[in-house]
Amino acid sequence: MDAAQAEQALWRSRDFLVAAGLDSRVLRGERPTKAIALLHPHQKDPQEYLRTALSSTAPAPETDPLLLFSRFRPEQARLVGEVVKTRGWLAYREGKRRAVEVTADVTFVYLVTRWATAGGTRTSSVRSCGARW
Repeated sequence: MDAAQAEQALWRSRDFLVAAGLDSRVLRGERPTKAIALLHPHQKDPQEYLRTALSSTAPAPETDPLLLFSRFRPEQARLVGEVVKTRGWLAYREGKRRAVEVTADVTFVYLVTRWATAGGTRTSSVRSCGARW
């Protein structure tokens, strides 16, 4: 892959992380349509994983959608405000068959309100996302 293709791989990876961890619809548990659209359609493993993870009402640990997507059950927790703090990095290197291999280590911090019987309590939730494509 040339430099332009490596740059495109980095941008697509960043866009996937944004769509998977910052989209308010995804955070409410809706289908992560934008994130799915960023995956290569001919890579069978991610497509099969997503089909299984997003269609199951009780996913197995190895097919849990929370491995890729941040979500909160509206009946248990709600986001407070619009700000989500992030910190992390993306890196790339030459992978198999000279393809670009992107590695990400990103932490998302969400301020949420947890609903309890005596009223809401403010708590923060931290999600760390490490991935290799």
